[in-house]
Amino acid sequence: MGLTPGQRIGPYEVVSAIGAGGMGDVYRARDTKLSRDVALKILLDAVSTDPDRLARLRREAQVLASLNHPNIAHVYGLEDSPPHTAVVMELVEGPTLGDLLAGGEPLPLDETLAIARQIADALEGAHEAGVVHRDLKPSNIKVRGDGVVKVLDFGLAKAIGGERGGADPALSPAMATITSPALTAMGVILGTAAYMAPEQAKGRAVDKRADIWSFGCVLWEMLTGRALFARDGMAETISAVIRERPPFEALPRSTPAAVRQLIERCLERDPRLRLRDSGEARILLTAPERPALPATGRAPWRVVVAASLAALALAAVTGAIVWRLVPRRDVPVRQLELPPSIASAPFWALSPDGTRVVYTAGGHLFVRPLAALDVQDLGAAPGGIRKLFWSPDSRTIGIASSGGILTVEAGGGPIFTVCKIPASGLVMDVQWIGTDIVFAVWRDNIYRVPAAGGTPGVFVAIDPATEVDFHALTAVPGGRMIVTVHGKANDSSALDLFDGAKRVRLSSDTRSDAIAYAREGYLLFLRTTTNPGLWAMRFDGRTLDASAATLIEPRAAAFSLANDGTLLFGLPAVQLASLVWVDRARATAPIAGAPIEDLNSLALSPDARHVAYITGIKRAGNVVVRDLTTGADTALTFNRADSGPGLIPLRPSWFPSGDRILYATGTVAANQLVEQRTDTAAEPRRLTEGINGTISPDGRTLTLAVDDRGTQRLRRAPIAADGTVGTTVPVFRGHDDPNVLDFDVSPDGRLLAYATPIDGRAAIFLTALPDAAGRWQVSTGGRRPRFSHDGRELFYFEGHRGDDGRPVGNVMSVRLTVGPPVTLGPPVRLFDDAQPSPLIIDDLATTADGQRFLMALKVPPGPGQEERLALLQNWPALLKR
Repeated sequence: MGLTPGQRIGPYEVVSAIGAGGMGDVYRARDTKLSRDVALKILLDAVSTDPDRLARLRREAQVLASLNHPNIAHVYGLEDSPPHTAVVMELVEGPTLGDLLAGGEPLPLDETLAIARQIADALEGAHEAGVVHRDLKPSNIKVRGDGVVKVLDFGLAKAIGGERGGADPALSPAMATITSPALTAMGVILGTAAYMAPEQAKGRAVDKRADIWSFGCVLWEMLTGRALFARDGMAETISAVIRERPPFEALPRSTPAAVRQLIERCLERDPRLRLRDSGEARILLTAPERPALPATGRAPWRVVVAASLAALALAAVTGAIVWRLVPRRDVPVRQLELPPSIASAPFWALSPDGTRVVYTAGGHLFVRPLAALDVQDLGAAPGGIRKLFWSPDSRTIGIASSGGILTVEAGGGPIFTVCKIPASGLVMDVQWIGTDIVFAVWRDNIYRVPAAGGTPGVFVAIDPATEVDFHALTAVPGGRMIVTVHGKANDSSALDLFDGAKRVRLSSDTRSDAIAYAREGYLLFLRTTTNPGLWAMRFDGRTLDASAATLIEPRAAAFSLANDGTLLFGLPAVQLASLVWVDRARATAPIAGAPIEDLNSLALSPDARHVAYITGIKRAGNVVVRDLTTGADTALTFNRADSGPGLIPLRPSWFPSGDRILYATGTVAANQLVEQRTDTAAEPRRLTEGINGTISPDGRTLTLAVDDRGTQRLRRAPIAADGTVGTTVPVFRGHDDPNVLDFDVSPDGRLLAYATPIDGRAAIFLTALPDAAGRWQVSTGGRRPRFSHDGRELFYFEGHRGDDGRPVGNVMSVRLTVGPPVTLGPPVRLFDDAQPSPLIIDDLATTADGQRFLMALKVPPGPGQEERLALLQNWPALLKR
């Protein structure tokens, strides 16, 4: 029996019926607590009376409620009011896309692209949060009167049906679902038949690629006015989805070629060949007139096979492609400076033919010809970029990012995902060699993957007993590679020659963070310790003599090499920051003291009279304490860039007494937490192994992060009366021991806030101490959680890295009720990178009253301190002189 106006479910009073769907009836209701209208989806008895389904729905509702995207209808929660169970959702006014297409006529192209772009944006946001729709179709897409698109029912398919996305077909015939013949083993099929992916129609497990298929079907229908696979009966429709080839020639002639090819890639039956990411669709739909990548069709299969075979003959490929360009001897030695817009770019790379440079600026990817003034905007750059690189033929750009190894045509087009990054997920160096992409992973091995896409395989393995990882790599003639080996012993560095089977040591006295082989027979490298800068030394194919190296540029911090004798190198800017107080009205007040170079991490003393910070992290890193009244600085460490292993630049923290601080020191492979008095009267005291730590308010417990091959695990240990640290135990006792990127403990020691990656994106969570009981998600994105002094407010940072490498985004605040139970208020933005400007959105410390925040402002570089990018032509001639 349906609900009637005035009937209540918890605080929600029914206003009117909206409609009926496959999962239940939908009503407009009034939220009597918050005075707003909502949509109530009253679930059918088959769900509300099934304990397993109901428990699963509660778990999924917590995840769905965390989705916060302008194109996703928000799920507010789940309301149990026997005999009814309702999902409470945002009420979206306006027709569905199904209503707009009901007449069988296509939508105008501009309207289609605008709607499709917003759908793709919604899918991208949900997929990044680990949520798959599983039932995307026109009737689940609302189009408001102002043109804003809202996708409905995200994830409810999984919530009701289970991991395989299988809702019981008995729930409603309107869901147009069928069961698999192997129902008990394979689950059931969910989704309106005409829009479900082939693997979904076969009853198999699905992931985000099923949504991409459905998106292709919806885009087709907007362009043609008819559902692509709809047939007279259920069996015929399923058969068409599984077997029939889409008639791409039936698309309107006005369809841009890039959009046509996008649909082809979305509708690949083999999910391994399908468009990898909805973000690629969003980027393409932003400017569909750009040239597109070739459609996949059957060619990629042959390309993958050919690439795999070619990988077995790396020497032949390398010799044929990488060194075919000869430096031009008729070009004079000239050094030019590129415009500031490129010089300030955090990432850039010179094409192998020496004609173009690719760089990032303002969140976009650009290509600039060196012989022309025009700049091509390739669209939004992926998040978490680590490296840019080129294909040997200079036609394709590679991107190493937190989302994986990606490629995009230099002339424009959609971004293609080659693979995900294994192990720690962070790329140290990468190079495109022939038809393969080879990359080194932080705290792990060197991997190789076909550029056409595939699963990475180990190419060069570390020795875990003596080695940490590889910092840099470059191909050399004969199918070999030179690699920079990061050793555990004293944080050492060495150069090895790898021939495909074994490694031979070339040099042990060259600490290099970047290397490149030049056809003229030189190895270029950046030295980061004694005598830093860009150097070149002869390589005869067998040995290296670092003592005979020639200095090219002492200030260089990065470089990129072309095959025609062109060299691009960067001269870094001096990054200065000044400390300020910022109140909640965003007013700033200066703090005494000189500007700080390469500021990293702020820790306010318990009495708010001193701040501990880390400075100079680009060279060595040192801990300094500043008196906030006088501005006087007291250095607690005295590391130099040429003094060997030094401080690991992670945030210091204060002991409750206010006379000592805790910080990390040592090598990457052997890091220690150190206690030191702030008056420097006593020598530092090593406490225990760790890379980050916090002392409880009573001084009796240490919470710390330890390194586990590139993954940070949280541990707790007791502190004895004499200050010694006892045995550490895991904070998370079960099988789920997350990779904790940042953390903070509440002042009363009852809550732990931590950031951990979820599907490649950091998210903030809370758990109760000491047993990590309960888990509450604070945000779907964010880093560096910080508690207020009273523990009733949590601050965190969300955003991305800006052009200067600093975080760009917002400082967010969430009010807490410790409970039990723990309750969270809505996230509220306190500051952004422009309020006040130029605020560094990176770290903060708050006063006891919670009204003022210690933060930092950027100080513009002075004359000669700006970042510069220099182009040196025919550089080998310098060495011959």
